[in-house]
Amino acid sequence: MLHTALFKSRSLFTTILIVALSASVGPADDVEQPKAQLTADIAKLITELGNDEFTIREQAEAKLIKLGQPALKLLHEAAKSNDDPEIRMRAERAIKRIDPDGRLFRGLAPRPPAPPFGKPAPPRVRVPAPLPKPRVKFPFERQREVDVTRWGRDIANPFTNIHKEGVKRLKGRGIDVKKLTGLKAVLLTGSWCGANSKTFINHDANTVLVLGKGFITHGKVISKGPVLAIDDAHIMGSLQGDGLVWFTEKSFPRSNTTGKPLLVGLDTRRPHDRNVAAAMIQGDFGWQRPKDFLKPPAIKANAKKPALAIKDTDKKKKQLIEYIKSINGVDATKACKPIANPFKQFDKEAVARLVARGDDPNRLTKLKKARFLTGT
Repeated sequence: MLHTALFKSRSLFTTILIVALSASVGPADDVEQPKAQLTADIAKLITELGNDEFTIREQAEAKLIKLGQPALKLLHEAAKSNDDPEIRMRAERAIKRIDPDGRLFRGLAPRPPAPPFGKPAPPRVRVPAPLPKPRVKFPFERQREVDVTRWGRDIANPFTNIHKEGVKRLKGRGIDVKKLTGLKAVLLTGSWCGANSKTFINHDANTVLVLGKGFITHGKVISKGPVLAIDDAHIMGSLQGDGLVWFTEKSFPRSNTTGKPLLVGLDTRRPHDRNVAAAMIQGDFGWQRPKDFLKPPAIKANAKKPALAIKDTDKKKKQLIEYIKSINGVDATKACKPIANPFKQFDKEAVARLVARGDDPNRLTKLKKARFLTGT
């Protein structure tokens, strides 16, 4: 009896063990679920990405990442068009974890794994990039250092109307006023701040650099010749002069300004920089605007051309022509309205000035075509 009972108990245990094992050895975890059920599960997990509880959101995101490629389509849809920003954010993050370079979503094979450490990678065939099209640079384009005799505008000498008392005071400072009045002059205006900052250089000791109305820069101004600042011109960067540097009217030095000497008018603002304030000589040195101030240099009867700071006019024209030829743009001769030649008449003074600057007024008057360009 005991033997029979023991046999029955062993049979029962074996049966239970077989049933348990058969239950545990079911379909493998990675066997695909029916497509509709899988899609429903993914959609549910995406909805849970916006759940109020943080833990549920984190778990849903982790499960989607574990599902991998099958979840990509619905994740892309959620990232693009779901109303909940939390769902969009988490869907984008899951996509980056599953498919960083987008190859799986596009149906491409995943990238091959990197070679083991110590083994050289297989050689890659590199297709050489096409050479960039050569481009002729505009003479003044994006220059950080600018020669003022190529950038500025020729004007008459600004020191021809200094009153007698001022002449005496200037001589007392070692300045040769007669020599000063015989120099060429060039004018700079405009705002050159921030990304437009440039370094303006005057290499010619016989050229006066005039900083006119509205001139302001964050860059440097360096001049071998005299410097005259007028109107509201001021330097936010630095100004280094090898000779006379003169601020008058409402202009003023701000910082790091040197001159030999550095003269400052009575109306000029006192700088915050102590070194500049200590070096400058403030007072009335007799500067007054001449009658021909800011006008082109006067043309003398016996001279063919006036003394100009800007001498390379022909060279600049050639550079400009080459630059225009290199541009792919709208042909103005076809796109613009034809009009009559606007250069039919010049007065005597205009003719003289054009000739002095290398232009032929007769050629301009004989041009048969002109085009009118308007619009924003």
